[in-house]
Amino acid sequence: MESPRQPGDAKVQTRAGDIVSGRGGSVGGARKYPRPPTLWRRIIAHTIVPESWALAARYPIGYTLIALLAAILFACLCAGIGDGKRFANEIAGVAARYQAAYPEAPLAVTAEGELKATEAFKEPLQFTFPHGRVVIDPTGQTNVESIKPKTILFTNKEAFACLGNSEEPQRILELQPWLKLQRTTKEKESGGGGGEELLITAQRIRAASVALGCFTGFVVASSLVVGNVLWVAVTMFLICPLIIAVASVGDRGLLVPRRVAYRMVAAMLIPLVLFSGIMHAAGYSIMYTIGLDFALIFWFFTAAAMAVWTGFMAKKIYAPKNK
Repeated sequence: MESPRQPGDAKVQTRAGDIVSGRGGSVGGARKYPRPPTLWRRIIAHTIVPESWALAARYPIGYTLIALLAAILFACLCAGIGDGKRFANEIAGVAARYQAAYPEAPLAVTAEGELKATEAFKEPLQFTFPHGRVVIDPTGQTNVESIKPKTILFTNKEAFACLGNSEEPQRILELQPWLKLQRTTKEKESGGGGGEELLITAQRIRAASVALGCFTGFVVASSLVVGNVLWVAVTMFLICPLIIAVASVGDRGLLVPRRVAYRMVAAMLIPLVLFSGIMHAAGYSIMYTIGLDFALIFWFFTAAAMAVWTGFMAKKIYAPKNK
């Protein structure tokens, strides 16, 4: 990085010119990149030491991108574990309410892999979750078109849901393959015959809660990895010019190459990614609280404010002192 040209076209080399070269080698007399800290030390430094965002300009872009990717994977893993554990606990709670309300099992799985109502079934089963409601009705009494948003309806063969604010139910799952698999597994464990109906008891629901929690956690973590990578890519592209503009303001302004600004933005996003993942794991996801659209706006403006601070810090660290 270098400061703007001075009167008489005298090009003033800044301290950044001594430590930042093009590709990690000696270019135009500049020294090689300093030896970077280990991966986890870089992540910790970028998380708790704000000055390290500007200091990331001293290292190749690969070092900050690797640290950012590791932070994304760790944060999404934490979020997936948190969501998976909460969902498993919710299913265990459903099993307890199921057992208390229906001493005799009202549901069974037939040999064909369909959900069937037993003689103990009186009316559709309903269970409320923090983010929605589940209705189970294999008799067909419940009209699919009548279900409300954030509701999932299980019939004898399929599952339907109103997703988001949509008023139109959508088919989201065919139950038969999954129920057949569950039935076959239970028959092998118990040595039962293939023609008997498999009763769905509270004990079986509890046994399935762990597997359902693990599956939910995997889906959540995988989705968040993809979403965070896309968000980081777009944010880096949009925020990079802001750091360049802030660093160039004033008498001691710096001319920051875009590749150097990307290094600082990547380091700056690490604490945001980790904070978001940890809050999600604790059950206080901003995305769930204010919605996806407002959450994206919130995180973008937070990143923009941090970019402004990083630009000023880069100028403070690298610009030559006025004589």
